[in-house]
Amino acid sequence: MRQVARGPFGQFLRTQVCPACRGAGEVPADPCSACQGSGRRPTTLSLTVDIPAGIASGQRIRIPGRGAAGERGAAAGDLYVQVQVAEDERFRREGLDVVTRVAVPVTDAMVGASVTVPTVDGEAHVELRPGTQPGDEYVLRGKGFPALSGRGRGDQRVIVEVRVPRVQTEDGRRAVESLAEKLDARSYKEDEGFFDRLKHAFR
Repeated sequence: MRQVARGPFGQFLRTQVCPACRGAGEVPADPCSACQGSGRRPTTLSLTVDIPAGIASGQRIRIPGRGAAGERGAAAGDLYVQVQVAEDERFRREGLDVVTRVAVPVTDAMVGASVTVPTVDGEAHVELRPGTQPGDEYVLRGKGFPALSGRGRGDQRVIVEVRVPRVQTEDGRRAVESLAEKLDARSYKEDEGFFDRLKHAFR
C-alpha cells in the first residue's frame, strides 16, 4: 500500500503492508472468528518425547513438524525440547563418567573389605585393597553414561572416604595404643601419588 504525503520539503512516498490483508492481496469476506482469517490459531498439545540414554543438561531434542503452523498452507516448523537433568546426590557427572563417593571405616581401609556402591544400573561390589588411603579411586569399567552416538560408554569412578572413629572409652583407647605400638614406620610409607589423591578427595 502506497501513500503520498506532503511535508515542509515537498511530497514523499510511503510504502507499507496493507493492515487489512497483510500483503496477501485479498481480504476474507467472512473471516473466521477464531483465526480472524489467518488460517491458524494458537492451541496447546501434550506430546510424549523419547529421551535418549546419555543426554546431558542443556542439550536439545528436535521434533520435526511440531512447531508453529506455517502461514497459508506452508509446512509447520520444528519443536525443540531443551533437557534439564535432575541432580542425584549419589552421583556427579563428568563427561561420560559417573563419580560417586563411598565412606568406609578406617579398619576396612586398613585391612581391605568388600563394599557395595550404587551405580546407574543398580548396586555393584568394590573390593578395597588393604591399606586403602583417603581419596583412593576405584574404576568400574562401562558403568558410566552411554554416548549419544551409540558408540562406547563411560566409567564409574568410586572415591573412597575413610572415616576415623571417635574413641570414647578407656578400653578403646588402650586398643588403639596397642595397635600403634605394633605399627612401625613402614606401615605409614606413602604410596606414589598419595598427595595427588588427597587433593582430589578434597576438591
